[in-house]
Amino acid sequence: MTVYEAEVNAKSLVPAGVGARLFLGPGASEREVRGWWRGINTIRVRLDTEAAVFCVDRAGAGKWECAPVSGDLARGLVVLLAHRGATANGRRAALIYRSTAAKRYGLTPYQIEQAVGSGLLMSAVRVKNPYHSAGPPALLVEEAELAEKLEAVRALPRRSEAERGRAREYARRSRVVAGAAFHCPICGRAVRPLRGSMTRGALLGGGLTPEEARAVAVVTHFRHLHTAYDDVRRDREFVARRYLTPEEGERAARLEAWLDRNREWLPLAPTMPGQLVELDELLERAYERMKRAYTEEAIARAREAGLLPGDFTVERYDAIAGPLRPRARRVIPALVLPR
Repeated sequence: MTVYEAEVNAKSLVPAGVGARLFLGPGASEREVRGWWRGINTIRVRLDTEAAVFCVDRAGAGKWECAPVSGDLARGLVVLLAHRGATANGRRAALIYRSTAAKRYGLTPYQIEQAVGSGLLMSAVRVKNPYHSAGPPALLVEEAELAEKLEAVRALPRRSEAERGRAREYARRSRVVAGAAFHCPICGRAVRPLRGSMTRGALLGGGLTPEEARAVAVVTHFRHLHTAYDDVRRDREFVARRYLTPEEGERAARLEAWLDRNREWLPLAPTMPGQLVELDELLERAYERMKRAYTEEAIARAREAGLLPGDFTVERYDAIAGPLRPRARRVIPALVLPR
């Protein structure tokens, strides 16, 4: 049971929904209503949230007049009295946010919501969210009542069925991904398929076994961290020079010259000119060759580190990873804009 007591200005009770008719009944005359408030400025009040009873001592002489209050009215009175310095069971009343209550008392938001929804915590109110004006209302609970009923609140389920289902799925996914993890002896990192990667998605979706996903993750890790792949792929001119045949290189140079001459009007072209399509295909070919070369180097280094079988080849890697890869990205579109 939580009992709030305070001294408040009588006029502050009217906006909260407390008027003379609450105590006199709906049949009271206007004269009786005016007389009930006459000469009162400060008034002693008491609210018992469990019994849903609100009492006032108009004369300040311990003569209490009581009336039943609904749940919504009781909650509004809790907020009013807490802001007026009321005491709750002899302690100063304090409204705290749900998140604060959860952290302070080792509860979950779901437990607090259940306690409020079931009526276990009567002294709770929802207010406009102070941090997200367009978000859902924030929940305030009275700390004294929460402390009094803490064991009952703790006995409530900590998670909803939906939350428990998400936790089980998260645990399952974590176990599956852990089966494809490995320790790199070169950099000392614990590596697993990256979140959001196609390898991880295929592993979780059943498209790859943990062993296949681990092999792809090993090759990808070595290619990006233990070869010059990431540095080289940023140098488009070097990639074209190094990985195109002399005939392809000459053709690419002529197409690049055409691109430089016509760069200003290309953004206005209704379709991509054939020259750009051809140049894009040549550069795409160069990047594929470059990537394959560094994939072979990564596989060789991973075999030396003992992370891949001695007979693992780039063909085996392509057979596993090839279906995961979308069509290679187009190289040209960013180049058609004016420099």
